[in-house]
Amino acid sequence: MANILLIKDAEPLPFDKKEKKMREMMLAEALLRRGHVVTWVSSTFNHNKKTLYFSQDKKIQINKNFNLMLFYAGSYKNNICLARIKHHKVLAYKLKKFLKTQGTQYDLIVTAHPIVELAYQAVKFATKNNIPVVSHIGVLPQQF
Repeated sequence: MANILLIKDAEPLPFDKKEKKMREMMLAEALLRRGHVVTWVSSTFNHNKKTLYFSQDKKIQINKNFNLMLFYAGSYKNNICLARIKHHKVLAYKLKKFLKTQGTQYDLIVTAHPIVELAYQAVKFATKNNIPVVSHIGVLPQQF
């Protein structure tokens, strides 16, 4: 059993049953089925609907082996705008602060692009703490 940290924003969260499951949720489910402990870091913003799930940081325990750590990083109305850039920067800053409190409790960190700022913080932390890290682009090959 490994303690795995997933870092991915802009995908529907497990409690949002109206949204279709995407890659990060499928990965989390596969890891959980194999007996691992999973923490998924994301934001409180629903990228698809451009609405907030919560207007403050929130930790949610889905079950005994699955936790969400959600950071409030603001919102944006358009995919191409300064507010989205700010959202990414704030989210990365909050991730950096969160990781400093976590020590070396994770056995593996999986981070996705985009958001480059999140992946950078994850890889930097993992490298410094000798934690294996996997960084993936977050899209399937047929999407190219």
